[in-house]
Amino acid sequence: RFRGNVTLRTALGSSLNVPAVKVLASYGVAKMIEQGSRMGITTWTSPERYGLSLTLGGGEVKMTDMTVLYGSFANYGKTVKLMPILSVTDSKEVVLEDHSCTTEDKSILSWLTPKIHAAEAPQANPCTHQSLDERVAFTITDILKDNTARTPAFGPNSLLNIPGHPEVAVKTGTTQNLRDNWAIGYTKDYTVAAWVGNNDNTPMKYVASGITGATPIWHNIMKSLLQDKPVDDWQLPAGISSQQICPATGTLPCEGCGGKTEYFLPGTEPTAHCVVKKEEEEK
Repeated sequence: RFRGNVTLRTALGSSLNVPAVKVLASYGVAKMIEQGSRMGITTWTSPERYGLSLTLGGGEVKMTDMTVLYGSFANYGKTVKLMPILSVTDSKEVVLEDHSCTTEDKSILSWLTPKIHAAEAPQANPCTHQSLDERVAFTITDILKDNTARTPAFGPNSLLNIPGHPEVAVKTGTTQNLRDNWAIGYTKDYTVAAWVGNNDNTPMKYVASGITGATPIWHNIMKSLLQDKPVDDWQLPAGISSQQICPATGTLPCEGCGGKTEYFLPGTEPTAHCVVKKEEEEK
């Protein structure tokens, strides 16, 4: 249904298709393919095949690639190469193969660095690169963990919420013919992707959205991972500001419109206040 003017925050959180297409039309399909490839997508190798439907799932992707991409948001815009096997040792602890990485950022990748590297000097990490401005990654994460932004589409108490962990960011996705159904979410420590579909690629019969398909699986996995874990939220990066805005207009607030905190890159902040319209009393 037509919802009128909505913010980009609500559009993304509630998976509204028309705003997504309009954003891609203004940004350009070629730029989206380039950005997606930097963040981990390996299957968009024929740009001439894609149009504006790409933002709605019109291009095939691997589940592993999507997990790497969403992990980039979790890592403040750093894309980490998928590492299924870190190292192989024999019974005498002799290293036969070593696929680990060295990094100075212990908060993100310390688990990738085994003891054999402890004495080595810090060096450039060959398995990670900054694929997205950390301020943009933070903003996307803040939207995807905003339950208010997704409430118009999914309700306030959906399985996209993990009890006691408001820092969890998540996004669903469903193809129009119900062949694919996704739920991908993350914290600073974990990225979890769930997919449901038929092995023969036929449409599913009883799945209407991410809430009824992949989300219950994703919810149970994430809930188990975070059980007894403290809340560990993202910190505001340098070079980004927060301001109170009027939710209805996106401008600085005026009397009676309420207020909501929104984040802005320098030069993109609103400068005007909304206007209060008062009906003149007839005497």
